[in-house]
Parts: sequence; C-alpha cells; structure tokens
Amino acid sequence: MVGECNELTPKQPVNITPTLKLPVLSLYGGKDQGGGLPGLRSRRLKEALAKGGGKLEFIVYPNFGHAFNADYRPSYVEADAKKLVTADFGMI
Repeated sequence: MVGECNELTPKQPVNITPTLKLPVLSLYGGKDQGGGLPGLRSRRLKEALAKGGGKLEFIVYPNFGHAFNADYRPSYVEADAKKLVTADFGMI
C-alpha cells in the first residue's frame, strides 16, 4: 500500500488513491504479524484517498491472520472465510 517505487513496482496504491472516486474496503486480520496494519500505512492510504474525495473503511477480524481469505495460503481457514463472506457480503 505504501512503499518505495521501483522498476517492478512503479506505483504503490497510495500513489493512485487520490484519483479514486469509489469507496475502498480494507480487511485486516488482527493476528497478522506483518506489522502496521491497519496502522501507519493504512492511515497514509486514508489520507491520500481523502485528498481525492474518496473514502476508506477498515474492518479488522481479530481472530484472523495475514491473507486469511487467500485459499492458497497455509493461513486459510475455509470455515472462517465462508463466515466472513456470508456475514459481511451476503454471499455464499
């Protein structure tokens, strides 16, 4: 979301957020050991969105880890992912 740009990553999300006009939803796992989310990096993203009139909503799931909804990762828990999608998005 926030970081240095380089040849492989010419832009970070924070660089394009001022141009976004639709709301952005950020989902985080409370057990994520990645550091800073939804902390400083997310605050910077929120500030950048506000410059362009966009909005950012954070939802933190306290019992989930990093990439909790990525079914190709060891941290994926299918039952929890289904609850998340059903409860928050009304989908199956």
